[in-house]
Amino acid sequence: MSEKLDSYKLMQEHQTWTSKPASLEEWQIVNEWAIAEKWDLGLGDTERFFNIDEEGFYLGYVNDEPVASVSVVNYTDEYAYAGFYLVAPGARGKGYGLRLSYDAFRHCDKRSVGLDGMPEQEENYKKGGFVTHYETSRLVGIHNQQVDAPDGVQNITADNIDEVIKFDEKITGYPRAALLKDWFSGEGRHGFVINSGDGVIGVVGIRRSTDGYRLGPLYSENQAVCDKLFAMALAQVPQGTQVTIDAPTLDLGFINGLKKMGFEEIFHTFRMYRGKEPQGEKHKIQAIASLELG
Repeated sequence: MSEKLDSYKLMQEHQTWTSKPASLEEWQIVNEWAIAEKWDLGLGDTERFFNIDEEGFYLGYVNDEPVASVSVVNYTDEYAYAGFYLVAPGARGKGYGLRLSYDAFRHCDKRSVGLDGMPEQEENYKKGGFVTHYETSRLVGIHNQQVDAPDGVQNITADNIDEVIKFDEKITGYPRAALLKDWFSGEGRHGFVINSGDGVIGVVGIRRSTDGYRLGPLYSENQAVCDKLFAMALAQVPQGTQVTIDAPTLDLGFINGLKKMGFEEIFHTFRMYRGKEPQGEKHKIQAIASLELG
């Protein structure tokens, strides 16, 4: 629907459309929508998301009532990430989400943009210039095993966070210091790192979420490192608790291992890019930090 036609429809219905960046407090309505959709949000994630680009979180309003959300967060001068595409249940099918996207995407200007899109939206994103690169599986399982903390794994602290951030940039292909500086610390949040003589060779984070725990990111240079970090993360989780993992299908061995443990794929998304794809070492990603911001 064109903006002119959409505006005409709103006028015919005596409705007024506005869109603007949301404050952290105003964004809480989006968290409520996401929880109702079973997104299993990481507790404390929102505050860390706003550390990156507080002007990148948009709400659309009809007659001053919030009806839609989308985030377009500028990580660098060259790269942005889009997420939180949501429309309130009673406002769906009216074009509000698409209209808000038009407004919000002005924020990223000429930057390349990445997103994790649901399959039903893939064709819409393609019309906007996005290209599908690979899939990410949302896997969920109940942690029921006794796991002992392995040797050779260190906590992520203020003393080593800079090394972790550099490793993350090597893997993802773009700097995320604003996101990661507090990602592994705070109530219910844990981060672990493994070093070799040449520096960091693996990182994992795990945090409380609305439905249990979310594990991510998880990056590793080899299988042995992956196994140790995964065990260390699970050692933080009480038995009988749900664990959610967003795993790119670039490492099918990791995904198949999760399924053997009883994890089930409940949906998948498409990682899509408009413009240049960041040139990292994505084959070393077992789990991303979040679907919301990559």
